[in-house]
Amino acid sequence: MRYILYFRNIYGALVLRYSDDDGNRIREQYIDYSLEEALRQFREKHALKGKHIDIASLDGKK
Repeated sequence: MRYILYFRNIYGALVLRYSDDDGNRIREQYIDYSLEEALRQFREKHALKGKHIDIASLDGKK
């Protein structure tokens, strides 16, 4: 299972934390990006485009 947890830090940057069953962990920050833009760029950069990933917010927002 692949998932991304996201939240905005105290500086306003969007933080994405990726994890999967193979033990891969990636954390990246995006400044001045919407969630959709950051996810698109993250998926392209890490060859995850077209793969199922569960996405959830750590700050209780959707």
